[in-house]
Amino acid sequence: MFKKLEEAEAFKEQRYYLSLAANILSLTDEYEDAESYEEIEKSAKEFLEDSFDINKMANHSPRYVNEYYNIDIDLTPFLEKINEDFRENKMVITIDTKTREVKSEIVARGSSYDVYGINEFMEFISKNVDIDTLVVIAHNHPNTIAAIPSENDLNMFAIERFLIRTLAGQLVDEYVVSDFDIYSQHQAEESGKSEKIIETTILTAEQREQLKKMGRKISALSILTM
Repeated sequence: MFKKLEEAEAFKEQRYYLSLAANILSLTDEYEDAESYEEIEKSAKEFLEDSFDINKMANHSPRYVNEYYNIDIDLTPFLEKINEDFRENKMVITIDTKTREVKSEIVARGSSYDVYGINEFMEFISKNVDIDTLVVIAHNHPNTIAAIPSENDLNMFAIERFLIRTLAGQLVDEYVVSDFDIYSQHQAEESGKSEKIIETTILTAEQREQLKKMGRKISALSILTM
């Protein structure tokens, strides 16, 4: 269950420094050429300040509506499931436009999807995604108040859209959830509060390099040579 907003201040006092420490460790790996520890710490603090700001909450709807396919699904049970513990979890939800069957699977548990989730993600979508499939991806930020996607999240959204398109599926939304908030990339784009993620059939050099760093067996889709 999502927490009540009146619990936010106590939550911030309890989780802020835990989250800051985790983000600094993550950024230390991500920005190997940072000039100093102070620069890394400043970057982490700036993101955390936004993530713990009640005024930055998106408060998006947990409902996925697709008028073309006459689909209206409340995703709350799925979003609550990935928010059940202190870890960052990533879930893939598939919707069959013909049978209306909905499947879901948590493909990553831990603080780094790059490390723990790409194999499971590829295995799940290869078995469950085809031309009749709509895909929603959701992950949680367990130690924040406002569900704000990071730059790495937005980059992964673009990569995941590409991977799913290779299987002829459609990635229709990406959710980020906290204990208090829900962010929908589709709703953010529709409202003009986020730039649209560029649809592409070719990964950028940076995205290819990011996938290579994951070190996982994904060459079956030939995505690293496109």
